[in-house]
Amino acid sequence: MRKQKLLVLWILATIIVCGLTGECLAQNAVPSESLSLMQHNGERTIFTFNYPSINAQGNETILSAALIAWTPTECQEDDCIESVHIYCHATITSDSQRPTTTSSPVDRSALMAMIGRQYDASGQSDYVSRCIIIAPDYEGYGATKTSPHPYLSQKITARQVTDAVTYGLQLYRKAIADGSVLDMKSDWRTFAYGYSQGGAVALATQRHIEEEELADELHFKGSICGDGPYDP
Repeated sequence: MRKQKLLVLWILATIIVCGLTGECLAQNAVPSESLSLMQHNGERTIFTFNYPSINAQGNETILSAALIAWTPTECQEDDCIESVHIYCHATITSDSQRPTTTSSPVDRSALMAMIGRQYDASGQSDYVSRCIIIAPDYEGYGATKTSPHPYLSQKITARQVTDAVTYGLQLYRKAIADGSVLDMKSDWRTFAYGYSQGGAVALATQRHIEEEELADELHFKGSICGDGPYDP
């Protein structure tokens, strides 16, 4: 019985130390040098990548993200990427629901339905759907699933999401140079959006982009969010 109590105390102490230091388990992940193919789905292709950022303790870390791109099978002459969407996912309870998994995340179907060559009532191609979507795993999921998830730590999460966007765009441009994905229109635009926890993260990401003066670099236009726990 005494040995069992000591074991429990040791486990609790380990959890506390890990939470304070962020160094519970060494990471094997490294920053990606290119996008990794995860899945084709019609005219949509899902890639994954790892990117450098900092964790909730302020230490360097490697996080994971998904990038979903419009990849039409029959390209028209003017086909190009016109929008970049920053997707901030809602609260999830299982690592199997993260954006970088094929285990049917809750929001995957909605994201996939957004992408394609769609037209408005006037017959004009919809720039919103001619897009790529960058959907980071929050800290505590994917490449950092052994770490605690800093729920509603908006400042750090916004920094991590923005790092995912800037790094993901670098990798996407490399893929453009390889001829494997569509080029980006010169006046492409970026939006952030999310629901619930994702809504709060989307607004925090917009604030981070503005404070770090990245709006011009990212062609940032604004956020769309719903039902989030926002600060007053």
